[in-house]
Amino acid sequence: MRTGYIDAKVREEVWRYTEQDRLAYEDMWNRWRDCGRMDTTVWGPYEELVTSGRFDFQDRITDGPRYYFGEAFVARQLETEGYRCWGTSKPFKSDTIGGRFHKETEAYRELIRAAARPLPHEYASRVNFEVRNPDICAWHPAKGFRFVEVKTNTSRNRPDQLRSLALLAHLLEAQVSVVRPIPEEWDHGDGESLDASFTLF
Repeated sequence: MRTGYIDAKVREEVWRYTEQDRLAYEDMWNRWRDCGRMDTTVWGPYEELVTSGRFDFQDRITDGPRYYFGEAFVARQLETEGYRCWGTSKPFKSDTIGGRFHKETEAYRELIRAAARPLPHEYASRVNFEVRNPDICAWHPAKGFRFVEVKTNTSRNRPDQLRSLALLAHLLEAQVSVVRPIPEEWDHGDGESLDASFTLF
């Protein structure tokens, strides 16, 4: 494992969604609240994510159709490409025993162990920044590991989030990116390459 100064870049990607995508998600959220969060079939194409235990956007205290669309949209797109995605796996969290993220974090770590790659939480104290867990951890049987930080059109990229993605890429030979889901009619360009250099001790 190479240590010292790591010159790294993280790609920012723009993913476009339709008005129908957004309106359908809002409708699913409204029906979810109306049924007292009991009938998972109201989630339609997102039902597998909701019932998998690998995401918790449907159970968060701050609920409603304005929230978490980006994470859900990106995760569903990745799963249609053959990835298995987690929003409840915390690769940099050192001790999840007894916590709400323990089961899914351990499930993802088993994939890392099977690939004979280092566990990210063991390197969290060996860098010159504060590590941040990504929004989505993903794995593909042929393409390997992938990590995504999901941003709205207006939210800024935080340096430690970018460096955390770069560290994951360095440790796991993973694909990493910042993804901004935006309406298809908006003009936002096609993303850019962002500096994410860090030092690994």
